[in-house]
Amino acid sequence: MDFFAGTWSRIAAIAGVVSVLLYFTPALQFLQWIARSFQKALRRWRAKPRIRCVTRYKDKRLLDALDLYQRLLPEQEQDAAHDIVRWFQEIEAETKRGVCELKDYFLVAVLGGRVLALLYFHYYPEAQLLFVSCLAADENNKEVVRRHVTDQLANSARQKLKKDEKHLDGLVAEVHDPRRAKSQRERRSAEARIKRFKTIAQRLRVSLRELDMPYTQPRASLADPAAKETPMLLLYGRVGQKQLESFIEKSEGERVLRFIYETVYADQFAHDPDEDRRYREYLQGLLGDQLTLLPDQIPTSLTERRPHSA
Repeated sequence: MDFFAGTWSRIAAIAGVVSVLLYFTPALQFLQWIARSFQKALRRWRAKPRIRCVTRYKDKRLLDALDLYQRLLPEQEQDAAHDIVRWFQEIEAETKRGVCELKDYFLVAVLGGRVLALLYFHYYPEAQLLFVSCLAADENNKEVVRRHVTDQLANSARQKLKKDEKHLDGLVAEVHDPRRAKSQRERRSAEARIKRFKTIAQRLRVSLRELDMPYTQPRASLADPAAKETPMLLLYGRVGQKQLESFIEKSEGERVLRFIYETVYADQFAHDPDEDRRYREYLQGLLGDQLTLLPDQIPTSLTERRPHSA
């Protein structure tokens, strides 16, 4: 009898545990659902590209972005990676001292710890012009296209420029001239890059146009015999309502050229007084050569005729 009593007691205890579990099963299922939903949301959050502004030269994302930069951009549109790092160091130091003459923005799109795209631009308050130095996106990565990463970069750029927008007159960029391409593939690549620049500019309310006038990108260094001058194409657009028409006047073209040679490139060697003086003299000579070739009216679209010899 004691044996059966003990058995029935054990069965009753088990039944009690089962009944408790059955009672709490909906609650457990609900908690499991919450956990699964959180995990899915976390995966979606991690899969969403995040736009970050790199401000320190020690930031690992800068090195990752420079690797992308060197892989994707045509060589003639690249600056040396060590020069970009040096500029970051100089701008960081000048900003701390309160003497920096430009606002520097290096935006990167990051997904899963990888840099997929970058947008590098500089705003010069005194000139009231913006220079877009670089736009690169790894379009072989389907996430770049599917998630419209370049649009996200452009939207972030507009937010960064919100305080300066009322003072900003125009936007300038330099690209490879598709008419100088040596192959159809090279030409398509140049045209695609121009299209990407224009798309970015539209987000900033700028209609970017090609300036059909002579322009030569200066040598990166006078001390490096391998450094060469490169004929390039300038893109330009006004901010706001006064968009470009079929032509701009010579004076406006001169303003753009002076901005490039006397502002954008002029401080390349500010860290070395002797080299700085020589380089500025070189730029003034190059500017003078370009100005003598400017027509009274400059077309704001490309013709298929031979590009200007610079």
